[in-house]
Amino acid sequence: MPVSQHDILKTILLQELDRMEPETSTFEDDPMQFILRKYVGLKKTLEYLMTPSFEEYITGIYVVAPKPTTFKIVLHNGQFFFLQFMGKAYEATVEGKRYYLMAIGEKERCMVAISRLLRFGSPLKTKGPEGAEQAPAGGPDEEAGPTPPSEKPAAGEEGGEELTEARILEAILREADTKRASNFELALVLAWYNVFMPNDDEEMFITGELTPEAVKAIKADKAMYEGALKAINENKAAFRGKSAYKLQRDYNTTSFWKSFGATDNTPKTDVMLGSARVSVKAGNAQLLSAGKNESEATLAAAIKTAPGVEKLPLYKELQNTISQFVQVGYTKTGTVGGALKKGKDADINKAEALHKKAMELLKQLFASSKEFKIAFTKEAMSGREKFGPGSPACATHVLSTSANFTSPQLHKIDNNYSDKVGDQVRIQVRFKSTSEKLKGEKTGRYRYWSALSGIIDPSKLKEEDLTEQGNTELPIDVDVVGDQSVNFNV
Repeated sequence: MPVSQHDILKTILLQELDRMEPETSTFEDDPMQFILRKYVGLKKTLEYLMTPSFEEYITGIYVVAPKPTTFKIVLHNGQFFFLQFMGKAYEATVEGKRYYLMAIGEKERCMVAISRLLRFGSPLKTKGPEGAEQAPAGGPDEEAGPTPPSEKPAAGEEGGEELTEARILEAILREADTKRASNFELALVLAWYNVFMPNDDEEMFITGELTPEAVKAIKADKAMYEGALKAINENKAAFRGKSAYKLQRDYNTTSFWKSFGATDNTPKTDVMLGSARVSVKAGNAQLLSAGKNESEATLAAAIKTAPGVEKLPLYKELQNTISQFVQVGYTKTGTVGGALKKGKDADINKAEALHKKAMELLKQLFASSKEFKIAFTKEAMSGREKFGPGSPACATHVLSTSANFTSPQLHKIDNNYSDKVGDQVRIQVRFKSTSEKLKGEKTGRYRYWSALSGIIDPSKLKEEDLTEQGNTELPIDVDVVGDQSVNFNV
């Protein structure tokens, strides 16, 4: 039977279409590429957070929940984070902290958090993203503490001497294994379920990041998990309740707190263990990191439970000093640390004088009023006035342990414990800053603001110490570095 020209043309066209059609792989052939093709928004989000070269840094993408669609992104070093589709944009969960990726600020903070995860393990042999160095829009934060004129170069530099105690402590804090500390909080949740609900795995896995993979990783860190089990077993009475989980989101603050213009809403509670709202402190820990508004709010909160102190000239002077803290300023050129060394920027010199004055006034006020010391420290630890006494974000207990998670101790945040913490906390008022950019390019200037912070190693406060009268002097000689961001309006 003769073949018509129409059939010949049809055959030729079909062959040409087959040749032109791109070869597609199935889920079984390449699961990661299949997911990236299917969820276009996911690929665009990863490109935004990690540049178009993101595939060089990840080894797998898994769909871990169908609704809302949740992806687990596994990095080359075994670390991971989650992306959850929320309708208009994704929400990222990195090291227990959530970032809703509709806001530029949240996106930039999420980039930095992912960058921290990528530091673990062996580095990749990759060329990296195309072009020059890339950074978040705000630039990296710079911590600039008081810098005496006589400061020498660090050891190893030309003319360098041994590191001072302040620099050693700063280095320790900067290099703290935040991932392991975050895992310890999850280990406490896992230990709680194993002690109180040993046969209820289904309920345990409802708690967000406590996935089967996470459970395996936690148990692999034997010292950490044994420390968590010890903490739960030794404090069963305090931890009784219906569930346990790690807090992962921001909470509403009270109208009292908002009246000062304070906007930071990071919860003081790290984990809910039964009925206890627990702040977990492993090794050196920060009690607060407060800008001008947050400092004023903390001061006012302390006065609510230390009546009469507000009439003291010392308090009024402290209040006036903090009211002059810098909310936002700009260097003429270069970093804040460089300007401090040169001593020629009048605005920075004035702010630095206020910082030193505030530290001295706080030292004197802590020493002269036990009530104020207790109230200030108690608010910094619990957030009672910040969130309200019934809020999950308001901590009721501090679980302290050494950096290697041994000898965990549970303390109720009461007047006795706050008194001892107030004796040991190291207060520092310093500059925090970030590089200024204009149309994506660094201008060479830095934006800066004042920050009041306090640090302590609560694991050193032994139970027997809590029944003795401690030293009332407030050390202020250590330049510490905090990890909590300060929100402010420009």
